[in-house]
Amino acid sequence: MKITLTEYEGCFGFGLEAETMHDAALLTRFSVNRSKEVRHAETIVTGTGGFECALTIGKIKKATSAIPQKQ
Repeated sequence: MKITLTEYEGCFGFGLEAETMHDAALLTRFSVNRSKEVRHAETIVTGTGGFECALTIGKIKKATSAIPQKQ
C-alpha cells in the first residue's frame, strides 16, 4: 500500500493507493465500514531515530468483511 501525507491550510490528508488486490479489497472495506470517529492519532520517534505514525478510525456497528457488489 502506498501512503501519501499532504498538509493543507486547515487539515492533513492521507492518500492511500492499493498496490495489490489485497490492498484494493482492504480499501474497499475501509470505505464501506468506517465511521467518522478518529479514536487515536499519534506520531512517535523510535529509539533508533525513526518516525512512526498511528491513526485509528472507528468502524460502524454493523461492519462486515464482505465487499458490496456493483448494482
